[in-house]
Amino acid sequence: IIEKIIDAGRVAPSAKNRQPWKYLVYSGEAKVRLLSIMKKGIEMEEINPRLPLSVNGIPDAKNTLQIMENAPVVIVVLNTNGKSPFVQLDVDGRFSEMNDLLSIGASIENMLLKAEELNIGTLWIGNSADKSRCPFVRGRISA
Repeated sequence: IIEKIIDAGRVAPSAKNRQPWKYLVYSGEAKVRLLSIMKKGIEMEEINPRLPLSVNGIPDAKNTLQIMENAPVVIVVLNTNGKSPFVQLDVDGRFSEMNDLLSIGASIENMLLKAEELNIGTLWIGNSADKSRCPFVRGRISA
């Protein structure tokens, strides 16, 4: 079932056919480790916020983590061309980034529609992972 859902995402349209996505599937102990890393990231953000205007969202992040703990599977969709949100982009870079994000959105929507067709419950959780602070991302993408 997971393969069918991911395959639906893989065949989504993408700007300039860049297909800027990579899917990581976590369950069992791997999911527990992933969510432990995410919990540490939330705790780091409470102590030393890199996004100070977003600290009011920390309770929501904690709630999201609880929801993910109860899910049997977590699928992470990476932007293989993505840059850190803390890096300045020129106009061309910003345009490419926007197109890639729209393409990933189309991919995720296809996955949600396929899951619905298969009577699988889903929840699209929009998060951003900066490689410098998220060990589960390091080594998974080359950008």
